[in-house]
Amino acid sequence: MLLSGNYMILTGFYVWGMFAGRNSGRTGQRSYRAPFYPILPIVGGLVVVGEIVVLWLDAEMGRKFLFVCAGVYVLAFLYYRFVLMRRAGGWRLTGPADIDNAARRGG
Repeated sequence: MLLSGNYMILTGFYVWGMFAGRNSGRTGQRSYRAPFYPILPIVGGLVVVGEIVVLWLDAEMGRKFLFVCAGVYVLAFLYYRFVLMRRAGGWRLTGPADIDNAARRGG
């Protein structure tokens, strides 16, 4: 259940990012434009809302599931905000090149 909830929440973030990026002008200007722009995020948003409604109506398992999934994301955000951001030099996402360099150094 946690895995499917993760997909639901990630879809919500993806939809939000599509609208926010287009509204701020950060996306849709150069080579990449989301296909079927207004339709695709609207359908995605409706799917997420539908999943939330269906899960909320299931009082036995669905509501617990929503609270667990939301709790995981809240705890992850709090860890990022109060632990990772306070590290010296900040925190940045590393990619495969960094992993390969560390493996060559034996680290």
